[in-house]
Amino acid sequence: MKFKTGIGIIILTFIGSLNPYWLIFTVPVFLLGALLVFISSKPTKTKILWTVIPVLAWYPGMQLFFYLSGTI
Repeated sequence: MKFKTGIGIIILTFIGSLNPYWLIFTVPVFLLGALLVFISSKPTKTKILWTVIPVLAWYPGMQLFFYLSGTI
C-alpha cells in the first residue's frame, strides 16, 4: 500500500511541477512520495527508478508544457 500511495504522489507532483512556479509546493510532496516508495518492500532497483526518472524527465516535460501552452 505504501508503494502505490508513493507512486500516486510522485505522479501527481510530477504533473503539478510542470509549471515551475508550483515547485515550491510540489518538491516537499514529491519527497514525501519518494520516502513512501523507499520504505516499501519492493526491490531497490524499482525504488530508485521510480524516484530518479521523474526528476530526469522534469526539464523536457517542462519545456514541452511551455511549448504546448504557447509560453516559448
